[in-house]
Amino acid sequence: MLRNILCVDDDPIVQYYVKAIIKKSGITEKFDCVSDGRKGLEYLEKCIESTHIPPLVFPELILLDLNMPVLSGWKFLEEYAFTFAPLFSKTKIVIVSSSIDQDDIEKSTAYSFVMDYISKPLTVLALTSLQNKLEHV
Repeated sequence: MLRNILCVDDDPIVQYYVKAIIKKSGITEKFDCVSDGRKGLEYLEKCIESTHIPPLVFPELILLDLNMPVLSGWKFLEEYAFTFAPLFSKTKIVIVSSSIDQDDIEKSTAYSFVMDYISKPLTVLALTSLQNKLEHV
C-alpha cells in the first residue's frame, strides 16, 4: 500500500472521480488533491517544512494533469525536476491527461521520474498496475 498519493488536476469532477477510483482500488488511505501546478508545488514545500501533526508525508505517487491554469503540468515538471526530484528519488509521477498527442507522450519520457502516461479516464486496473510497478522499482 502506498503511503500518500497527490493528484494535481484543475477539474473538480476529475478530482472527485480519481478520489473514488483510489478509494475503490485500496492502494492508499492518504490522498490529497490540488487544482493547479502551483498549488502542487506549494503542497510539496509544505511536506518538506511540515510542522503539521501528524506530519505531511511526501507523496510516493503524483497523478499530474498537463493542461491547467496558473501553472501547467509541463511547468510543474520543470520545477519539480529542479527542486524536488533530487530530494525524493522514490517519488514517481504519472501523467493522467486527456491529450493523446504522441509529442506529449514522447516529451514526458525526458523526465526520469515520470513513470507512465495514461489517457483519461484513470481506472482501477491502471492504478493497480501502477502500484505493482512502484513495488518493483
